[in-house]
Amino acid sequence: SFMGRRGSRRGSVGWSMGPEPGPVPGTSLMKCAVRLGAGNITFADKEPVPEPTNYTVRLKVKAASLNPIDYKMPKMSLGRYVGCDVAGVVDEVGPGVTEFAVGDEVFGVAQFGKSGGIAEYSICEAKMLAKKPENLAWDKAAGSVVTYITAYGAWTDRAKGGMQKGDAVLVIGASGGCGLAAVQLAKGLGAAEIVGLCSASNHALVLANGATRCVDYTDPAAYAAMVENDRFDVIYDTATAASPGTNYWPDGRKLLKKEKRCRHVSSSSTYGQLFSTLFGLSGRQKVVFMNLTQVGQDLAEITRILGGTIDTQVDMVVPLSAQGLSEGLDRLRSRRARGKVVFSMEEQASATPVRTVSSQ
Repeated sequence: SFMGRRGSRRGSVGWSMGPEPGPVPGTSLMKCAVRLGAGNITFADKEPVPEPTNYTVRLKVKAASLNPIDYKMPKMSLGRYVGCDVAGVVDEVGPGVTEFAVGDEVFGVAQFGKSGGIAEYSICEAKMLAKKPENLAWDKAAGSVVTYITAYGAWTDRAKGGMQKGDAVLVIGASGGCGLAAVQLAKGLGAAEIVGLCSASNHALVLANGATRCVDYTDPAAYAAMVENDRFDVIYDTATAASPGTNYWPDGRKLLKKEKRCRHVSSSSTYGQLFSTLFGLSGRQKVVFMNLTQVGQDLAEITRILGGTIDTQVDMVVPLSAQGLSEGLDRLRSRRARGKVVFSMEEQASATPVRTVSSQ
């Protein structure tokens, strides 16, 4: 989940940022994914190529990834174009941009409400981008933005999880894109115990990414034993409300240690949990949002914590086409994706092999 800041001043994120990026003179056209409504995303091949406005750049997109928010949120919230996470080469620089030049390889967040990453060209605010490390493959770069920044904030922000070195942490939904990012970062940040809650078939994957042990949520005895015996400093929950009826908050209260600082934070939630968080009524359990104020800085710090690159687990890479878009959306909605669903603008789409995670 994430929440943007409203406003129309320089560099702000929101839904009132002035005119949408206009088409390139000569009405150049591009392929992209478009949002017709919540859950209704389709392929288009005759959309105008956008032009950068103040403090933005245009990317020739190399790869982009899907997040659940891309198909769950309504068009009025996110706009016509689809995809937050994007990686590509700076193709044109708008007025006021000093951080980047044409030809720079970057990754970050497409301009909310105005542009999307799942497109041949994308508009991004300069402050929402970071230089892509040379050793970071395009598909991994495209899959590493929303999930890693959300998890990084959830662990490190004292107003959220406030994880400390040596803590015992639980990651609920540990084998998905958000969960694996959280496991890697918990290891990089020095957690002493990292327990991953996921199906048995994904235990090896989650352990390879840094978990110290795993619990099978489909095994009633194993799950009950965890609730009875284990206690955690911080719980990072990516699964509550991800499917109808899934709610880990009642058990989360039992699983937290008694200390006041111990927290259960969720990147996915019911509307009731969301509103109780916003009104300060949720106690030690709260919904967390992606912090959009310093995306570029956060990506640089995440890269440092993880040893100089980001080893995103990529579940599948598909081309930007009507069939590819359908396959990618179906895979993400199935909740069986082991990692990120990525769209490649290359003719031959393939995933970069995953290495065992190393941390500093």
